[in-house]
Order: sequence, then structure tokens, then C-alpha cells
Amino acid sequence: LEADASLDSRKQGYGLTIQRQDAMQAMGINLAQDDAPSTSHYTFSADGAILGFFGEAFGDKSKVRRESDASGRFIHIPRQKLRARVVEQLRPGTIRWGSKLRSFECRRGAGVAVTLADGTTLDAALLVGSDGIFSTVRRQLAMPGDRLHYVGLVVVLGILDGSVPLTQRRIFETVDGTTRLYAMPFTPSSTMWQLSFPCSEEAARTLTKDAAALKAELLSRCRGWHDPIPALLADTPLDGMSGYPVYDREVLEPAVLRPGAGAGAGKPGLAGRPAAQDRVTL
Repeated sequence: LEADASLDSRKQGYGLTIQRQDAMQAMGINLAQDDAPSTSHYTFSADGAILGFFGEAFGDKSKVRRESDASGRFIHIPRQKLRARVVEQLRPGTIRWGSKLRSFECRRGAGVAVTLADGTTLDAALLVGSDGIFSTVRRQLAMPGDRLHYVGLVVVLGILDGSVPLTQRRIFETVDGTTRLYAMPFTPSSTMWQLSFPCSEEAARTLTKDAAALKAELLSRCRGWHDPIPALLADTPLDGMSGYPVYDREVLEPAVLRPGAGAGAGKPGLAGRPAAQDRVTL
């Protein structure tokens, strides 16, 4: 059951780093063709001093491996591309698009009865809620004390089309003790970045509703940082970035299964990888 009208009906997030490919292989999915590779990771201070580095580029392995080889190296892939590869593995008609959950009832010894927003009812042996940190499934479990926990951060995600030399086959992050920027290849010809900083919940909610004000805050925070960060932020269009207050939840172990973000952590980027592993487990 999928609430979206179709695969391409809305924006589907940013990039994922698949660090273990066993789940993909178990589903018969080869992501090598979609990879935007990186072979090194650098951490800089705001003035550009190197604080640390690691990665495949510094070992013998990189001298003999071809990029097309499925060698077990982690994969960078747009979330929507991963969704498309998963859909390709399904029989036509498997996904019921435009299906929004209204309610469900766990029947003692007889599975789950599901009611959709259009009044359709379905019977199933198992309900797996894969509907994110603001989960309808989880909300209807109505567990005492279950609530979102604000972790005191704003995260801003952006995509810039075009080449950024520092992210060619490379991840880098820059920190100043308060603000952190992380950048990586999104596709071979574009860069994804993520910037986070402490903020009160009220201010975070206000700031993230105004893209122009949010961008101005980022530019102010990173003014004077090493190249190419000021230009990377300035050149990212407003419709190519979005910001969110960051929330977390307690991990659940209910009868209704909740993979990925709905089961526990809701921090950006953490949900897609566990959810992919959960598919194989199920």
C-alpha cells in the first residue's frame, strides 16, 4: 500500500549511502550502475585545515579495483533511484498506489483488518508500517508515553547541479564546534550537502518554513569558511534545499512491525538503510 499516486508524484528526498550491499543482493538488485562513487573522506576545520582522512583511496585495494566491480564498497545513490530499482523487482500490480491508511484493527488470532481512506477494507496476516517518523500506523497504536523527542538540532539538505571539485569521488565534512557541513556526490554530476546546527525547537519550526531566511542563516554561519562552502551554499537554489527540526523516538517492539524511521531513530539519513535491511529480514 503506497499513499503516493505514483512513483514520481512528489519529491522523494536526497541521497543514501548503502554501506552493506547484502540486503540489495538478497533482493536481486545491482546498484553499481547508479553509484556516484567516492573513495576518500576528509574532515576539515572551518579554515580548511585537515583534521583527519580515511578511505579506500589510501590503500592498495583502490589500485586494482574497477568502479564497475561489485566489491562491497559502499554505494551513494539518490533515494528515488533506489525506490525505482526496488519497484522494478516487483510484479506489476503489487503496489496499490494512492492507498492511504485510515485505521487498522488487530484481530485476535486472525491477523489484521485494514481500512483505507476511500473506505476499502483489506484483511492481512501482518501489517508492516513503513510510513516514517510521523507514522499513522504508530500513532494508532496509542502507546502510553509515545511521543517525538526534539534533539535540539536543525538539519538542512541541499542539492547543487554541476561539478564541485572537492566532492569528485570524495566525501568531505567541515566542523567548527557548533555547525557541521557534510557533502558527498549525489550523482556523478551533482553534489548533495547536509548542514546541521543547534537551535531551539520554536526557532527551528519558524526558520524551516522560510527558505530564504533559512539560506541567509546558513550563509551567515558559514561566512569565512574554506572554499567551496560559501559558493556551494550560495549557488544552491531555494527549491533545491529544505530544512527540518530533528526528532527522535523510542524504539518499539509491538506486534505491528515498524521498520526504519518509524521503529526508532528519525535522524536524517538513518532510516533508509535500516529499512532496506528490514525488507530482507521480513
